[in-house]
Amino acid sequence: MSSLEIEVSKQQSENSFPLRVFDYQQLLIKYLNYVVLNNELMKVNNELNTLIKKLKRQCSRDGQTGLYNYRYLRQRLNIEFKRARRYREPLTCIMLDIDHFKSINDTYGHRFGDFVLRKLGYMLRHPLRETDIVARYGGDEFGIIVPNTGYHGAFIIAQKIHERITGYDFRYNGICTNITVSLGLASIPDDQVLSPGQLIDFADKALYQVKKNGGNAILGFQDIGKFPECAPVMAFSRR
Repeated sequence: MSSLEIEVSKQQSENSFPLRVFDYQQLLIKYLNYVVLNNELMKVNNELNTLIKKLKRQCSRDGQTGLYNYRYLRQRLNIEFKRARRYREPLTCIMLDIDHFKSINDTYGHRFGDFVLRKLGYMLRHPLRETDIVARYGGDEFGIIVPNTGYHGAFIIAQKIHERITGYDFRYNGICTNITVSLGLASIPDDQVLSPGQLIDFADKALYQVKKNGGNAILGFQDIGKFPECAPVMAFSRR
């Protein structure tokens, strides 16, 4: 007997409720098909999740240095700025720029320049805390968000970064040279910043002042007026 069907009628309040029993082989086939389909769906779902994570990483990372990109930096700065304001915590933005990077490319070639960017990205990632955000802001400029850290603490971090980079021998394909960097920083509540964009702007203005005065130094936004425009800017920490 290939198939057996039994219908049982049960009278209850003048209604009939049919009950059907199917061949167990058909039920087994349906169950196996369901298991196979479910496994395939799980596999596809896992592949999609992996692809989504990869796409998110590509959207938030700089392909050359592996650091976060400009877009992600601005997004995280908005979040950290709101958090700092809400809990009345300090927050600092550090902007860093490689001095005379065009000359490095012109002298040693763009491959060496690309190597410097990659190596610098690695050097910026590792001395920082997990809560700090470092990103390639564009070209040879980098941005660092330092949560829960005021001007003095961030200046110490900037000094360590500056010392590590300027004292490092960049070696690639038979070329060995040193580079210098300039850093500008701004903090809340020290600099009376009103918005996340203004925090970056203030740090960028401090960086611009350093570059204008020869580079290879660190300067906070509130200290810009303490240096003559044509004098070399020295690393300065407010006491």
